[in-house]
Amino acid sequence: MNRLFIILIIIATMMFVVFSNLLAGETDGRWDMASRNMVEGLKNGNDGLKQSILQNIIRFGDSLDVNEAIFEIMRIYRNHENEGMRQLALIALHKTNNQWAMNFLERAIKFEKSPRLRKSMCAILHDCNRPVNIDEMLLADNLQE
Repeated sequence: MNRLFIILIIIATMMFVVFSNLLAGETDGRWDMASRNMVEGLKNGNDGLKQSILQNIIRFGDSLDVNEAIFEIMRIYRNHENEGMRQLALIALHKTNNQWAMNFLERAIKFEKSPRLRKSMCAILHDCNRPVNIDEMLLADNLQE
């Protein structure tokens, strides 16, 4: 009885290893397909779809390749009327690890009117080892007012 139990455990373990390896091989293709679908959705979708895609980029950014949609995400950040959607796009830009986007944000921070988005940009740039002098920016804000 013990011998049969041990053999069943060994067989079950081997089956688990084989199936997990098969599934692991399929995930690369699934991430590629998900990335392509997200790029297409950002280009042609409605605001609800775009919001969902941005949330998924934030959540799964390390596994996705959405560099083809960087300009679409940047367009949402720059032009959307909803500040929450703009912030979502800003965080999604950060999760893409795109150097062009970080260079753009580094220059654009001076012109951002929303204090909330400016703080997010400072945090993002700091996280990317591109710290911004906040005191200098606050002084510029006070001079504008």
